[in-house]
Amino acid sequence: MRTPGESWWAAELPTDEQAKGLVTLPISPDVVLAHEALATPGLISRLGDGFGWDPKDLAYARLAQREHTSRVLSVLDPTKETLLVSGHYHFRHSERAALERLSDGEVVSLPVRQEILDRERTPGSLAVLDLTGETPRLEDVPA
Repeated sequence: MRTPGESWWAAELPTDEQAKGLVTLPISPDVVLAHEALATPGLISRLGDGFGWDPKDLAYARLAQREHTSRVLSVLDPTKETLLVSGHYHFRHSERAALERLSDGEVVSLPVRQEILDRERTPGSLAVLDLTGETPRLEDVPA
């Protein structure tokens, strides 16, 4: 079971207020860095039954992932792919997906590229984010 302040922290998820702060910006983010990952089809499939997690922890994790995904999608620009970099699941995962949100009663498709880094001191746990070009690039660094 997760223990607040030891194995779980409330600050792992952005709040509604933090997401609303992003909505007021004149541009949407090109890159989102967060602890939690988006609920993309490939990640959901990979997580499957939760790797033997305690059912309560798994239920919390799925709820947190859905809330995080909803908040992040609320600030993304549907005309460009957004790079999302996270950890949380402690395995390396790369995926491109088109996620959807409702906007003024219409379904809007949002292109995302999700990069989840592995746990510390393992291959796939380190990367360099290059923002010098038109498109953000994430390059793995050997551990």
